[in-house]
Amino acid sequence: MSGMFTNAVLFNQNIEKWNTSRVTNMREMFQRAVSFNQPVGNWNVNEVVNMSWIFDKAIRFKQNLSHWRKLQK
Repeated sequence: MSGMFTNAVLFNQNIEKWNTSRVTNMREMFQRAVSFNQPVGNWNVNEVVNMSWIFDKAIRFKQNLSHWRKLQK
């Protein structure tokens, strides 16, 4: 999912129900997706090892991500 919505300046669709349980890389996923503000806090991110710059310049994103807890391996 690395860079999936990078520069998607008009993207603001509901993707809350996506199955992310096997995703390992979310680097720059929403980078510069300036309109995006949808809930993704319930995504399973236990396998993700890279979230660098995931919301960089996603200026409207204001969702709760407190459930994004990683398991210790």
